[in-house]
Amino acid sequence: MDSKIVVFIAFLLISPGFFGLAVGPARVEWIYRPGLEGSFTLTVTENSGKEADIVMYAENGFSENVTISPTNFHLNPFETRYVTYSFKLPESSESYGRNETLIVAREVIDRRARSGQVGAAVAIGHQFWVHIPFPYRFASATISTENVALDVVKSGNPVFFDVRSTNLGSEDLNVTLFFDVRNAQGRAIGSFPSRNFSLAKGQSKVDEFDWMAENPSQISGGVYTAKATLEFGGDKPFEATQDFKIGEIRVEPTKISPTGYVEEITKVETQIDSLWGSPIPNVWVQGFLLDKTGTAIRNTVPSQSVEMTPWGNRTMDLFLDTHSVPPDTYDFNVVVHMEEKIISKAFPLELKTRPATEPVNAEEPETELDPNVLMISGGVILLLLLVVAALGYLVLKKK
Repeated sequence: MDSKIVVFIAFLLISPGFFGLAVGPARVEWIYRPGLEGSFTLTVTENSGKEADIVMYAENGFSENVTISPTNFHLNPFETRYVTYSFKLPESSESYGRNETLIVAREVIDRRARSGQVGAAVAIGHQFWVHIPFPYRFASATISTENVALDVVKSGNPVFFDVRSTNLGSEDLNVTLFFDVRNAQGRAIGSFPSRNFSLAKGQSKVDEFDWMAENPSQISGGVYTAKATLEFGGDKPFEATQDFKIGEIRVEPTKISPTGYVEEITKVETQIDSLWGSPIPNVWVQGFLLDKTGTAIRNTVPSQSVEMTPWGNRTMDLFLDTHSVPPDTYDFNVVVHMEEKIISKAFPLELKTRPATEPVNAEEPETELDPNVLMISGGVILLLLLVVAALGYLVLKKK
């Protein structure tokens, strides 16, 4: 293999047992030359413990310039076969930049086995990349790093980065590399002195950076970003970014409304808190009512999905059917789902009988008058009439 032509080989990046098939290496990269010819040998491995018929083919990029041998073969359980592909690139191409061709290994499902069952064919690919230099000054950069545990950074340990700069243009270059680390809000929290170097056409160079937080105790979990900028005298600088995580995404249930009622659909208000310094999309919650043995006897429907803000909290309404559930104090287990991760916590929930309510518009009772009161009132009125009549008589007599 010509070391002046091959830029980089990325060996198998997928755990061998993760898929039913594995192809290695995962990727090779070449710098274009008119009419360039070459070949490469791959390994195809069966990992599921089952027999498989395999078909090989190329797609995208320079697939029409690729020949594969063999294209069909049988794999016994855990068997590995070697497959070679050769290529001859065209004499000219204006497809500048990275051209990606995928060499695919796909399992063939027998037609007779398809009927009466649901299944999916396993396919996995090897990346064959060809970089065609731009007809002017051009350089690119990629950043490699890994996620880091929060306690590692808080202990003052560094985070490691590799920046690969590649001259993909038609001229030799003098390059200046700038590198910094930014928090979730985009603010630079770690900057390095610029580095100057030369890159011949097709050449690559790797720079290593070790970043240590200035105040490790103040670092919080979240998504951080590494940024590399190349200045090389072209039309504009080239910028590359790479996100990485410090710590683990975490949303915890923190409290619930402690009381509910039986024989109804009762609402349980549940608060969840984000312990992560970046937004978390698609977070949802479900609740489970547990008996004394810890067995779930009722569950709520899943809540709506929400996006948690950095260090934010939200109240989620869960609705629990308590018909035929005896009044008592139960454990209510709240399960929070986020990005293929689950966190649960149980809280005491008292379910009791809702008290009867008083009538809102009660009618006033009818009142009956005492007959004696009526007789006394009538007598008084009659006496007054007699007095008035007597006074009238005296007045007339005097006239």
